[in-house]
Amino acid sequence: MPEWLLEWIRCPQTGERLRLADRELMANVNRLAQDGKLFDTMGRTISPFSSQGLINENGNWLYRIDDETPSLLADEAINLKLTDLRKA
Repeated sequence: MPEWLLEWIRCPQTGERLRLADRELMANVNRLAQDGKLFDTMGRTISPFSSQGLINENGNWLYRIDDETPSLLADEAINLKLTDLRKA
């Protein structure tokens, strides 16, 4: 994802800036997805995705990136406050 794009896009939930999620977070998120324990805001199960994601400034919302294209739909966001990454 181009760095300049991060200057323009915002979290659809909060309006905050987004940054790339770190590798450790993405590994934990994908482990939960593999186990069928990861859900979007609509309650749908999320399958594992690429090693990249975007996270908002307060660290509560994660958005997937597939094929270098971010999915910034509020319905597809992952609420990290409701996701127990410690058990991943």
